[in-house]
Amino acid sequence: MVGNGVTDEQIDGNALVPFVHGMRLIPDELFEEVNRECNGNFYDPTSDNCSSELSKLFDEINIYNILEPCYHGTEAEKIIESYIRMPSSFQKLGKTKRPFHDDEVANTWLNNEAVRTTIHTGFYVVSSWDLCTDRIYFDHDAGSMTEYHKNLTSKGYRALIFSNDDHDMCVPYTGSQVWMKYVRYKIVDEWRPWSSNGQVAGYTQGYDKNLTFLTIKVTLTIHSYGQDEL
Repeated sequence: MVGNGVTDEQIDGNALVPFVHGMRLIPDELFEEVNRECNGNFYDPTSDNCSSELSKLFDEINIYNILEPCYHGTEAEKIIESYIRMPSSFQKLGKTKRPFHDDEVANTWLNNEAVRTTIHTGFYVVSSWDLCTDRIYFDHDAGSMTEYHKNLTSKGYRALIFSNDDHDMCVPYTGSQVWMKYVRYKIVDEWRPWSSNGQVAGYTQGYDKNLTFLTIKVTLTIHSYGQDEL
């Protein structure tokens, strides 16, 4: 089971711009201009003009929930640039002009003694929670995971790939849709809605080899839910 996974840096990175356009966050003219300057390569821009156009897409947008008014601050970008080596399109995500305040609330909640007891992460297991820690250095050097998915599912392992639906632009579902086409499995369950408590909760599509793709409406990469919601 993989949720909101960055499976292929190029595919997922290039999915950001179509997602922003598809959600009508930018006009057709800007979408066409970005395509022209970047020549379809958004995840690793090779020109200043391309980088400049891409920066217009993310200004003033909360990448974790495009409908919410909380924004990522520049401190998170410093951490990303210092501790994570990844394509520049991912590095720039989260840089906006307004402060992002979800981290503080989420950290406080996750470090609550009652919460830690409930999720079995007492201080004897791990020290204080920190969503954007500077104590871990990430190096994205494994390349595409597509072949790993194909290898495991071809051996009979059942796989569920689930993704956000329409509010999270950090790792948009459009990227997952694209890379799943690369495994070239036959569709055995056509795209259809799935329900929870009588309401449409998302959409699903089934493939050969027990591979299932599923979207969940209004799921976010990082969000400070209340205790009752979790």
